[in-house]
Amino acid sequence: MFLGNQHFVESMQCLLNAEQGLSEIPGAQRRGIVKPLSEYAEKYIRNEAIANAYAIGGV
Repeated sequence: MFLGNQHFVESMQCLLNAEQGLSEIPGAQRRGIVKPLSEYAEKYIRNEAIANAYAIGGV
């Protein structure tokens, strides 16, 4: 997906190889919604909450 006027979009589409896809999505956009740290703190004791938040990507 390109954002811009028609001329810009057409010029960018010409640069793409016909076989090349736009499947490369930045990691920040692929990640799911992150739980707040307070949710981990409610479920686990302090050290377990920290470890789980880090392992799951909650921080």
